[in-house]
Amino acid sequence: MALSASEKVWWNKPLRVLQFDFEDFLDLYASKITGRKVVEVAEKIRANVIVVFARDAWGYTYYRGGRAGPPRPGMKGDFLRELVEEAHRRGIKVVAMVAHTANKLLYMKHSDWAQVNRRGEPVLLEHAPSLGRWRFQWPQLCPNSPFLEHATLEVREAIELGVDGILFDSFRYQPDPEKACYCRWCRQKFREEFGYDMPVDPDWNNSVWRTLWDWRYRVVVKALSRLAEEARKSGRKVMVLYNSHPAGWAG
Repeated sequence: MALSASEKVWWNKPLRVLQFDFEDFLDLYASKITGRKVVEVAEKIRANVIVVFARDAWGYTYYRGGRAGPPRPGMKGDFLRELVEEAHRRGIKVVAMVAHTANKLLYMKHSDWAQVNRRGEPVLLEHAPSLGRWRFQWPQLCPNSPFLEHATLEVREAIELGVDGILFDSFRYQPDPEKACYCRWCRQKFREEFGYDMPVDPDWNNSVWRTLWDWRYRVVVKALSRLAEEARKSGRKVMVLYNSHPAGWAG
């Protein structure tokens, strides 16, 4: 019996995944890691999929020649491009992590794209105080701001490198009071849609607060749909994944 189209795609087969999270803040290891070495580890553990950063939470890319961000300073060679080519030679698929809402370099250029809480402080990925002497590392950017167009660029560039899938990892827009965004982009869009301002104080007995909570989920769905559509434009069968953070879970 012939297989259906859905049965033929690679992600409907048993997968063993090596996820290589490369968060090298001090550039201690970037010069030592190559795409070939990561593929060799994957082959050693018999993984048939590698999940790896195309762009990290500081805003650096792990490939050269793109516009989504500067390459990681300590990186030698062209890490992701080499990894994709070497993995495909060995029959291993590659999924690129893109569009993290944390992007410090982009925040430094466009601070008005940041998610800000009800007190006007930047919403952070890390669990750390945003006031005082703490120099935060991972400010969150808002999908209601022009950041979303930058994220579509990341999707496009990753697919052009030949990856087999993209993962929207740590794409965070939280509804809970401490992490919820009240930036000017959100406030403007909410008012345009409903005709009144975003409520600040939680009140589950108030339908306006419940409306805001539901609206934040729709913001995420709309943004992810836009990014997935960018992936579909490639004409290739690219797997699209989302690392969800439901009900305000900030883990």
